[in-house]
Amino acid sequence: MKTNFAFYERSYSLVRHWPSRLSPMMLGYLLAILAVFAGSSKAIFAKLIYAAAPIDAITLLTLRMLLALPFFILLFYAGSHPKVAPSPLRTRLFILVSLLAFLGYYFASYTDFVGLSFISAGLERMVLFTYPLLVILIESVRRRRFPSRNLQLGFVASYLGLLIAMSHDISQQPNNGQVIEGIVWVFISALSFAIFYVGASQLIHSVGIRRFTGLCGIMGTVFTLIHFSATHSWTELGQLPSEVWFYASLLALLSTVAASLLMTAAIHHLGAEKNASISALNPVVTLIAGWLILHEGVSWMQWLGMALVIMGVRQSQQK
Repeated sequence: MKTNFAFYERSYSLVRHWPSRLSPMMLGYLLAILAVFAGSSKAIFAKLIYAAAPIDAITLLTLRMLLALPFFILLFYAGSHPKVAPSPLRTRLFILVSLLAFLGYYFASYTDFVGLSFISAGLERMVLFTYPLLVILIESVRRRRFPSRNLQLGFVASYLGLLIAMSHDISQQPNNGQVIEGIVWVFISALSFAIFYVGASQLIHSVGIRRFTGLCGIMGTVFTLIHFSATHSWTELGQLPSEVWFYASLLALLSTVAASLLMTAAIHHLGAEKNASISALNPVVTLIAGWLILHEGVSWMQWLGMALVIMGVRQSQQK
């Protein structure tokens, strides 16, 4: 049989050069979609780890950040090369990035993991998904403009959807207070992440995508290790079962490193507000994955609540 080498050469050329064939905006949307799929797996892996061993949120976060740290260091050094770095990393930029790392890589993750210990992965993702609303609200305050009618309607629809979805989790839990506590923790995480999101969109161009992501990961790991050292013994990590380390590795590589890099690159191409709109896929992916992998119950109330949350976020982003 005759081999069509020309076909393979064209195919290889297409795969190799396809990113350059896309416009910056189309590439940004593609990166944002990939970031959603990578990031939505975080709640699934966290739930699997909680089921494998009785650990707390800071132990889970420590595993995640320690396993991801080598990749963050590589990203930082790759982005610090004089030919790549847009400008020297001065003290002011370092402090600002460190503050954002505290909010987005340590505090938002820690509060999210605490909330996940109380509520389902599907509900967690719905609450966390309200961060685009908070991003737009923060931008409105920053630019000193009154929230638009669309933003007001978006808030009403989204939080009505959360109430409906929350009623499903309450009906499945013997302790209603745990569901409410979990929602509060995840909302704090969403607010912290929204502040990080807005700040990141202002600094990425000055710091560079890879250097920004790497430095945020490094500093987020430092804050996490300080917390863990103050509350736990390091010998506890060596006593964890291999199943926990396996899921934590997936959590670190896919849900942390890949998701962070993809999200940062998407923000670079689209900006904070447009990139936030793509995350409408997030609760859908997590709800389906929670049903398939974690065998979490999915009712019409959750689907209705999720639909209202997505409609609310979409409504808020209309001009």
